[in-house]
Amino acid sequence: MRHVRTIAPQGLRAGRAPQGGAAPRRSREDLLRQGLELLAEGGIDALTIEALCARMGTTKGSFYHHFSGRDAFLRSLLEHWAEAAVPPPGRARGGRRRLDALLPAPGGPEAAIRAWAMRDPEAGAYQCRVDARRQEHLETLLRETTGDPARAALLARMGCAMLAGAEALAPPLGPAQRAAMLDVLWKELCATPAARRGKEGS
Repeated sequence: MRHVRTIAPQGLRAGRAPQGGAAPRRSREDLLRQGLELLAEGGIDALTIEALCARMGTTKGSFYHHFSGRDAFLRSLLEHWAEAAVPPPGRARGGRRRLDALLPAPGGPEAAIRAWAMRDPEAGAYQCRVDARRQEHLETLLRETTGDPARAALLARMGCAMLAGAEALAPPLGPAQRAAMLDVLWKELCATPAARRGKEGS
């Protein structure tokens, strides 16, 4: 299991209350957000109640105020991630920006969740749900752009497969590499068959 370094907030020691008072109680959203960060850094095996509380400088009591145990927390974590992973299609303006909005955030937990999904059916079900929504939104976007429903369906599946593979690259893509890849991908996905034939014949 990968060793995860925990860093307590300034003025706190991991797992210990600040001087002169009790450890602060964290909100449910705080715990889920920090849980996703811990998952991204160390994988599912690193995401324990002890590691999460130490990271946040809080007590287990704060955790159990919101969750009955680790299983309940992990289920809520998956739900929280799945809801945020694919935003509504109309939130971003412009095709290229909408494509970017559909993709996992760089350095986020998606690679760790995919690895987790390989060994846990519940995590796998959430990953399938996110992949299906992402493909559906990309297909809608490409259908609007190309005007060809059959081509849009095929290209959406190809695009999602390529982007899922990019998440598994080691070392990961840097911001500039990622932007360049998406620029080329968007141009190729949106190219009409006539434009493609003209390019190939030149």
